[in-house]
Amino acid sequence: MDQKIGLALLRNEFQNTTGLVIEKWHDSESDGHSDVRLRAGGVCFAVLFKAAATIEQIGSALGRLSALSEPLVVPLLVVPYMGEVGRA
Repeated sequence: MDQKIGLALLRNEFQNTTGLVIEKWHDSESDGHSDVRLRAGGVCFAVLFKAAATIEQIGSALGRLSALSEPLVVPLLVVPYMGEVGRA
């Protein structure tokens, strides 16, 4: 998923879904594990955007996000739609 589209989804849905207001964000391509870092409600999130919630894409994303070595950072996967298989 294009980062611009992902950020638009995030801006539109994050607060509705989590109840948290995004305080700030920045690109994090240099960390190799996420596309964007954001802070909301005093919590830091490492965000990864994927174009679809296929098993392959979710597996790849979870592998990248699980490699985060920062215990206080919450991994967040953003997809346009997450079906039952992806949720499981």
